[in-house]
Amino acid sequence: MAKESVRRWSWELALLQANIKNVVLQYWGFFVIMRLLDLRINRTLCFLKFLGNYMALKLIILGFNLETLRNTGV
Repeated sequence: MAKESVRRWSWELALLQANIKNVVLQYWGFFVIMRLLDLRINRTLCFLKFLGNYMALKLIILGFNLETLRNTGV
């Protein structure tokens, strides 16, 4: 039973790592594309877009972590 729990937890951790990597690449790609499309954009506005994307990423990760903990019964 303990081995099954460890396997499940390691699988969920691998899934979380893959999700984090994909989300980071998507948001970073969005930031770079927006910067390339509009080179005259104000630097402050550009920073706020990046900050908003970063906070959204943190909320996604937090939600995934809480859902994982709720499903494991911890």
